[in-house]
Amino acid sequence: MSPSSACSSSSSADLTAVHAGLVAFRTVVAGVVQDYRRLCRERGRARAKRELEKQTSRDPHRRPSAGPGPRLRGELQSRLLDTEGFLAACAEGRLVRVRAFVQNGGDVDVEGSDGRWGLLEAVQKGRLETAAKLLASGADVERRIPEEAGGLSVLHIAAAAGDSGMVQLLLRVGASSTAKSMPGLQSPLTLLLSSIAARDEPVPSPEEVACIRLLCREMLADDQGESFEQVDVHGLSALDYATQVRHEEIATALAEVRHSSAPPALAPRKAS
Repeated sequence: MSPSSACSSSSSADLTAVHAGLVAFRTVVAGVVQDYRRLCRERGRARAKRELEKQTSRDPHRRPSAGPGPRLRGELQSRLLDTEGFLAACAEGRLVRVRAFVQNGGDVDVEGSDGRWGLLEAVQKGRLETAAKLLASGADVERRIPEEAGGLSVLHIAAAAGDSGMVQLLLRVGASSTAKSMPGLQSPLTLLLSSIAARDEPVPSPEEVACIRLLCREMLADDQGESFEQVDVHGLSALDYATQVRHEEIATALAEVRHSSAPPALAPRKAS
């Protein structure tokens, strides 16, 4: 057996060995926002309790155990409903409601009772116009789900969904293409490629190919391609995962990244 054949066999064995882990990781990615919401509900209850105690302590004649009065309850409920209404509008793409919230001085990065925020909702649901409005109003494009819940950025989420329009928007306003998830240590590109590679039929959709093209170009501009070689928690890089994706142009272009500083020429896959 030639050295190159032995190396190829070893690489294939390594990739096969982590296949089960990749499937499990894809499941984690799909549910990471739900895990984050559960975490934030616990934090939110504690925060609400502290706020109520602070408000009631201002009245020396009110016993702390008596709870908030009707006026305070109304104020808190109104604030909650306003926030939840805004977040629902972001998820549903109701631009009129989103614009009204912004025009009335609402905080576009406000957090809901279960840890949601507007841009996260819009990106998750693929609401491109809503996401654009939020970003134009100052939404934080680098805000992440906490590390203990996955550490994903909104660009990770858009890439994993294969939403090329959203990926393009987020990159245009400065989202980092090389940011790593926690604890997976995957860039948005690596996350997308690993998700495709873990399928029974690892064939990317046209939208996913478009996402890969956008992310490749941005990563080359950010660090001249160094991130393509960086490995994740499984010890694999974007280039490793690309060899498992059944799309000749992707595999070839990413393999050439090692030898070129120019954006990879990813052509749409020809219909057979």
